[in-house]
Amino acid sequence: MISGCLWELGIFSRDTRDPKTGEPQYHDCSPNHLYIFRADSHGSFHAKMASFWETLPHPSFPNQTTGPRHELKAASKYSVAFHDIYHPIYVARIHSILHPELCPANSVLG
Repeated sequence: MISGCLWELGIFSRDTRDPKTGEPQYHDCSPNHLYIFRADSHGSFHAKMASFWETLPHPSFPNQTTGPRHELKAASKYSVAFHDIYHPIYVARIHSILHPELCPANSVLG
């Protein structure tokens, strides 16, 4: 993993979570996985990541943790990246959800 190599070289990234809410803005999974996975889903990679994120200190309030983030609260409303989005229609559907003013509810994607 590139981040591990950079860490070994003493190159560290900054916290990219939303400073007000503590919600992640970059995601290593699809919105579907982000919505359904929980830290108590034993054994899965995403469950381990959810557990890790729950215990991180809040970016603006170091004495608090962000706590569990489920369903729509698992992502910041300013999320900028998702992973595992392979089909163009999926990208278009996500766009229509994030920007409802551009895709009316009676449209194919709405």
